[in-house]
Amino acid sequence: MDDDTAHELAFLAGLVWDDDRAALAPLIDATIVWADEEQLDAIAAPIVERLWADGLRADIERALVECAERMPAVAKQLAAARVDLGCGPAGSRLALAYVKHGAVDLADEALFPGTCLCCCEDGLGAVPPEQQEQIAVNAAAAIVMRADPDFGAEVPNDAEAAAARKRLSEIAALAAQSLPRLSAALEGISVEAVWRAAHAERRAAIAARN
Repeated sequence: MDDDTAHELAFLAGLVWDDDRAALAPLIDATIVWADEEQLDAIAAPIVERLWADGLRADIERALVECAERMPAVAKQLAAARVDLGCGPAGSRLALAYVKHGAVDLADEALFPGTCLCCCEDGLGAVPPEQQEQIAVNAAAAIVMRADPDFGAEVPNDAEAAAARKRLSEIAALAAQSLPRLSAALEGISVEAVWRAAHAERRAAIAARN
């Protein structure tokens, strides 16, 4: 089965991934930084192995059979899908496509609504230098607040600041090739500045509710 067909089937006969959020976390991170397909495949491969042991193959087959009853295009590919799944977790293009689609499905929840790291990368290359820091700080706040919803409420202690720094470094490392300007900015950013932006965001959200 070629990659295009695998991705089409994963899209048409999708799965619900909420219970697999923790397993998919590294791939979700790679997705939000627009990593290239080679990098995504490398990160996804061990996740496929893990989920395969938890019944991924059966879940995919069930989804395809149910979808095939409604969609002739899926029914036409059922035999090929079963052959592909028979290749096991290391060889199935379909299982890989499903896991990658799962990360896409959950990626929106990995950042605050309205935040696009690719847009931040473009902004860093388009605005004057004096405006670049604020773009990076806002992106960093969106990243950290999604990982720690309480960040910005109180001045962070050493452990909370270290966790925020670690989170930003993880995203910066993943983004080194796909979003190089943002990656460099995140590595050099001040956690204090990120906290101030998060604090302001929280205050604005509270004011909007009131």
